[in-house]
Amino acid sequence: AFWDSAPVGNHGGGTRCPVGIPMAYQFVHLEVFSRKGRDGRGTAFVFDEAARKLDACAHVTAPQPPEVVHGVDIDRVRLLHDEQAAAARTVPVGGKARAIRKDQNTLLTVVASHPAQMSDVRCQPSTATDVAAWEARTVAWLRDLYGDALLSVVRHVDESHPHLHAFIVPSDPELRAARLHPGSEAKRRATAEAAAGDGAAANKAGDRAYRQAMREWQDSYWHFVGLPSGLARLGPGRRRLTRAAWQAEQTAAAALKTARELGTAEGRAADAKAVAIVSGAVTKANQIGRKASEIISDTRRHQASAAAALRATKEAEDRSVQRVRNAQQEANAISIRAAEEARRIGSFGSRIRSLWDGLRRSSIWSAVRREAQTEVSAVRAEATDLARRLVLEVKARRSAEARAEAASDAVRLVALERDTARRTIAAMVPGVPRDDPRQAPSMGRRK
Repeated sequence: AFWDSAPVGNHGGGTRCPVGIPMAYQFVHLEVFSRKGRDGRGTAFVFDEAARKLDACAHVTAPQPPEVVHGVDIDRVRLLHDEQAAAARTVPVGGKARAIRKDQNTLLTVVASHPAQMSDVRCQPSTATDVAAWEARTVAWLRDLYGDALLSVVRHVDESHPHLHAFIVPSDPELRAARLHPGSEAKRRATAEAAAGDGAAANKAGDRAYRQAMREWQDSYWHFVGLPSGLARLGPGRRRLTRAAWQAEQTAAAALKTARELGTAEGRAADAKAVAIVSGAVTKANQIGRKASEIISDTRRHQASAAAALRATKEAEDRSVQRVRNAQQEANAISIRAAEEARRIGSFGSRIRSLWDGLRRSSIWSAVRREAQTEVSAVRAEATDLARRLVLEVKARRSAEARAEAASDAVRLVALERDTARRTIAAMVPGVPRDDPRQAPSMGRRK
């Protein structure tokens, strides 16, 4: 990177480098362009100026080729844009698809500039480091905002201030770059919603929506780039600040930048330590959890076996009771029929015979009962053994669950200590947001 290779020391013919740069405010600007353009400033001119073609950069005293920071070079961006513009089609209501108009905006550009002088960047390592950090934050913000539509970001170092040019080509089939312009899109929606009423009122509503969307877009850049870079959101002229008030704000911004860098470094160290502790605890908890899962799985399998055995025992007991009941009913029926027969015959011999038959039926019933009782005893013994095994498995499962709960408590305790450390670090630098692009206000389409 240019910032890493910038020379240190005197610059040019023994002239002493200036010391320090004044604190200033952010500058970021976006604009849409069509192939036809206005006043000769179409997409072709934009690409030529960024590529430092001599007929397009008369404002630059000594043009230098741009340096690619992200994505592809300018020639590749031009080729991709022109191919997509030629292939883009629009379908009017009730009509056939046709090529888009040449005055339709198909390219969105963003220009971001740092207030440092290029002479300071070349001479002072601290300034070069600040500009490099500002550049990295700007590219990250653009990537978070526009995703894959961000084809390229290039750096120019041949003007008074270091600055970046970003080129965004929409991915929709109609290549409508205005949909990526937060102000234009907000105005279009607000005007459409108010179109049913007075036309002047609709225009006013659209203008208000445009200004609000652009303020939010600038706020997003300041939140993620300007604030951590020590830049003010607005300059003193816009807010009519006195010189003393402006200098006080610059001092506060510099102090905030320093505190933020310190807090970020300490936060990263604390996070790394907390992550190591949590990772070890989680690994141990996972091991205990896997062992507990295995024990619980075995317990559930034994519980299912025990339940099946208990059901089989109940069914065997029911069958045995039913067999005894049937045998008893059959014996009673035979006895009743024998008694009736004995009374009918009335002879002593017949009564003796009937009594003998009754005794035989009684012995048969006793044999059936003994056989059923033996089967019931065997099934009950098996059920008793299964119940004993079930008790042992339940104890093992409860032990495993207790170990798993202890591991879970250890993980929660470590997470609590980590969060406490983070809050302690945040309290050291109150009001300083973390460098997280997801916390910045979102104004564009995210991929």
